[in-house]
Amino acid sequence: MRKPAHQLPSVLTGRGWGLAGTGVAALLGAQILGRRDLLLLGVFLILLPLASALALRLLKPQFQVERTFTPATAESGTPVSISLAVRPVQPFGGTARMKEELPGRFGASPEFRFPATRTDRSSASRYEYRLRSTRRGLYRIGPVSAGFLDPFGLALAQHLQHDVAGGLLV
Repeated sequence: MRKPAHQLPSVLTGRGWGLAGTGVAALLGAQILGRRDLLLLGVFLILLPLASALALRLLKPQFQVERTFTPATAESGTPVSISLAVRPVQPFGGTARMKEELPGRFGASPEFRFPATRTDRSSASRYEYRLRSTRRGLYRIGPVSAGFLDPFGLALAQHLQHDVAGGLLV
C-alpha cells in the first residue's frame, strides 16, 4: 500500500543559479551597451532555470517504495538485510539521490542513486544494505527521501516518501 508523496519546495542547483546570474549579467550588459541580442540572451538564461524548477514542481516526480527485511524478525546482534525496490509512478527523465532514514543508533543513513545501473522488468531499481542491532526493540526504518534533478541539472525538488513498511523487530 502506498501513501502519496509529500513534496518539499523546489530550489535551483548551483548550475541553475549560475545560469540565472549570467542572465542578470547579460541584462546589465544589454542595458549598458544597448544591445537587443544581449537582452534576449539574458531573458532566456534567467527563464531556463525557472522553467526547470516550475516543471519539477508541476510534474511532481513520484516513486513507489517496497521494503523487505530478511529475516523479518532478528535476534540481537544478528545482521538484517534490508532490500528496497523503488519504482517510478510515471516516467521521469532526470536522476535522484535517495536516502533511507534510519534511527541514530544505526549510524549514517544509506544513500542511493536513482535510477540504478540495472533495473528489473518492472523498471524497479533495487538496493540492499545491512543493519545490526545489539539491543532489542522495534525500530522505525524509513521513510525514503529523494532529491530529484531535472534532465539539465538546473533545479532540485525534494520529496519525502511516506511508505507503509516500517518496523524492524530485534
